[in-house]
Amino acid sequence: MPIYTYEVLDDAGKVVEVYEAEQAFGAEPLETHPITGEKMRKIFTAPGINATYADWGGKLEADNLTQSGFTRYERDKTTGRYFKSNEGRGPQELDPHAGGS
Repeated sequence: MPIYTYEVLDDAGKVVEVYEAEQAFGAEPLETHPITGEKMRKIFTAPGINATYADWGGKLEADNLTQSGFTRYERDKTTGRYFKSNEGRGPQELDPHAGGS
């Protein structure tokens, strides 16, 4: 089961603790700390992938990703936007600062 990260909030809404919970994929996010009852909000973190001892070789190359059905985006360090770098599905460009509804 995956481990999800939550911020525990005080009455003023300030973060007082970071809490990790092992939950099933389909489980609803926790809203209160299971022990203290304090409010919590789920935060999103990058998955931990240890590639040090893996045989990645060329598996993450654009052509291999396309054949496997993945789309690869590379970040432009100047603008912060992400541009598609293979023939995968999805938009040509992603702007994390555009804000969605």
